[in-house]
Amino acid sequence: MKIKILTALIVILCTYASYMVIDEFFVSKQVKLITHDQTFQELPPLKFTDIQGKPVLLNEFKDNIILFNFWASWCPPCIKEFPSLINLVKQHKGNIKLVAISSDDKKEDLQSFLQKQKFQDPNIFIVWDSNQETTNKLLVKKLPETFIIKNNKIIKKASGFENWTSKYWLDYFNNL
Repeated sequence: MKIKILTALIVILCTYASYMVIDEFFVSKQVKLITHDQTFQELPPLKFTDIQGKPVLLNEFKDNIILFNFWASWCPPCIKEFPSLINLVKQHKGNIKLVAISSDDKKEDLQSFLQKQKFQDPNIFIVWDSNQETTNKLLVKKLPETFIIKNNKIIKKASGFENWTSKYWLDYFNNL
């Protein structure tokens, strides 16, 4: 009898622990506003090359809002979020630039995902972070994770799925 109770407790604890890991990695939603009384975090030196091999020069975006979106084609919340990011950028007609940084292990997986998306926009840059260098520099903990950059400083971070065309985000970007 004691073994059955102990086994049931172990199963319950393992199930709970699994739920917490999944919730932390995929589901949890944390939007962090970096307030004026906090130090704005300067971006570390970053170099990007898009998947066509062209350099992405951040200094050319100095008058724009930049979104660094960390994602992967195997991440369900990332896949769900991606169309709203594209729509947000299109709605802001050049005032917002998206640097979508893929954490895919294989470039083929990234390219396969992008072929299904069928979008063309000069304000969207797709980067493959093959060695996770950028992901590590910005201390990305979960996917998707998005950093909002203004004047070379991180002003806000969103972790987890976001509907970037919701009233909250549209108002936020219209007021920047």
